[in-house]
Amino acid sequence: VIDTEKPSETINKVFKDQEVFMEPFRLLIVEDNSFNQLLIKKVISRFYFNATIEMVDNGTAALSMASRFRYDVILLDMKMPDMDGTEVYRRIREMNDYYKTIPIVAHTAGVTDEDRMKVKRAGMNHFLPKPFTKEELFQMFRDIGIVKT
Repeated sequence: VIDTEKPSETINKVFKDQEVFMEPFRLLIVEDNSFNQLLIKKVISRFYFNATIEMVDNGTAALSMASRFRYDVILLDMKMPDMDGTEVYRRIREMNDYYKTIPIVAHTAGVTDEDRMKVKRAGMNHFLPKPFTKEELFQMFRDIGIVKT
């Protein structure tokens, strides 16, 4: 018997609850709360099985990792004890040409209009609230162009 379904139809059936994309991506999670780190990693890994995820718990470590490795997206907590998220953002953007354009997403429990405006004024690519829903996560990855659905 010859299978007459198109490959994309088969993929959509196989991965009904997962986002489907062609290229793996590398993600840096910058989050000072270890429980939040693991939760974020677990949720992303469940739906984005070809993501390489690395985590750090402060801005200084984020700058160190970004200086040594190339990430496709950075999920950045806005309130950390050692450095404000906007400062980390600014310093990553100034690092080199590669980091001038990659998506950096603000991740914070502050979801007021003022918080969103602060993130937008800083120049971040997106805002992901704490906690987030699966749909918000999917939409964020689509909006920043990491996932093409």
